[in-house]
Amino acid sequence: MKELSSRQRLWERLYHQQPSHSTLNGDLPGGRPSISGDAIEGRKTLPVSEEVLRDTLLSRTAGFGEVLVVLGRIISAWEAQHKELRDLTETLNQEKIALQHGLQELEREIQRMRHLATRDPLTDLPNRRLFEENLRFAVGRARRHDEPLSLAILDIDHFKQYNDTHGHIEGDRLLKALGDLLYQLSRHDSDVVARYGGEEFALILTNTPAAGAMRMAERIRQAVERTLPCTVSIGLTTFGGRMKDFHDLVRAADKALYRAKHEGRNRIVVVESTHEEGDEDDVMSETNGR
Repeated sequence: MKELSSRQRLWERLYHQQPSHSTLNGDLPGGRPSISGDAIEGRKTLPVSEEVLRDTLLSRTAGFGEVLVVLGRIISAWEAQHKELRDLTETLNQEKIALQHGLQELEREIQRMRHLATRDPLTDLPNRRLFEENLRFAVGRARRHDEPLSLAILDIDHFKQYNDTHGHIEGDRLLKALGDLLYQLSRHDSDVVARYGGEEFALILTNTPAAGAMRMAERIRQAVERTLPCTVSIGLTTFGGRMKDFHDLVRAADKALYRAKHEGRNRIVVVESTHEEGDEDDVMSETNGR
């Protein structure tokens, strides 16, 4: 309103300085009614067609005051449109911000759901589904780059007896403590520690040959025996020989774990081939803490 009043004062000063332009209250060219000076105050309620505005501006006989009134109407219309554009821009910006927040919230929810779908809720380690995805990727990488890859599967010895004696809450605490210990002993930038199922855990030892995997497994066995109220049996294997995919690697590690459990527990058994159990060609070794 302050800008509008300034325009009115400018028009009144110019109009009184131009007495010859008295056609302000007369007729516009073509016999159309002119726009009176009073229209400035109420011009928002006095419609003027585009044709009238054009003819007034282009007419050589239009009075100076009339031109000012028409220009004032044009400026006012422009200001109204400019305000509408600013309001629309502000609304769009607010909606854009709201949309960005919504997308961020959706992304967080997707990440949360993926975490729940691929993590063990007790130990927060990768579950078997994510373990298999990682192992499949690791085997593919090992074959492409001709890198060594080893897999260890370990099982808590006499875990059912521990659960029956101390209760399931203490059993869960033991599982959580073992998961934490395995994660601490692993190489966080390359190895994968996962809860394989029940009281079994698995370690993907990337770029690790058989000798290095054996040293790692022995470190784990000794650390468990020293710090936790349990022992573990470990089945160990290294990708190679007749192995074709990650399933062969898992079968070999499972076979080694089975033999470790049935040959006294608290030990490491290594299987270096994928022959069926009992084949003479199985290459095996073991170490134990007894």
